[in-house]
Amino acid sequence: MNLSPTHRRRSELRVGVFAFWMNLPAVVCLVVVLAYPIGYAAYLSVHEVSLRQLRSGEMPWAGLANFARLLDDEVFWLSLRHTFVFVVVSVVLEVVLALGIALVIDDERVWISRVTRALILLPWAVPPIVNGLLWAFIFNAQYGYLNRTLSAIGVIDEYANWLGTPGFAMAA
Repeated sequence: MNLSPTHRRRSELRVGVFAFWMNLPAVVCLVVVLAYPIGYAAYLSVHEVSLRQLRSGEMPWAGLANFARLLDDEVFWLSLRHTFVFVVVSVVLEVVLALGIALVIDDERVWISRVTRALILLPWAVPPIVNGLLWAFIFNAQYGYLNRTLSAIGVIDEYANWLGTPGFAMAA
């Protein structure tokens, strides 16, 4: 059955209006969940805020003084540099490893490709929180698996504080 161009436009318009109303609750939810915290953070960034002032609700206007103080803070620049290094190294490693794994998985001549295809789903199956807890157990300074293993094979004499030592923390 052929519809005239007028009927087709009306039908498309009804579908578009229906899609708008169906998506509106999700859009409103996203705006509430995202816009309020961002707006409140922007409000707090131009006010003098401490725990006492948060309790009382009286926060004096600070203007751009908070940002000026931030730019003079050495810890801010150090943490920004560490974040930048971490992001660059992790992205480069992830891209290189992902490309290598993809090439191995795609090659049918490699016998391990079938096993790798099954194992590649494992990181998606393990939630990031569980993954973080596992790494915390591995790198624990007192009873971590890494310290225990390295000590057992004679690589280290005493346990290392992997996450508490600046030289080791970034690598860990």
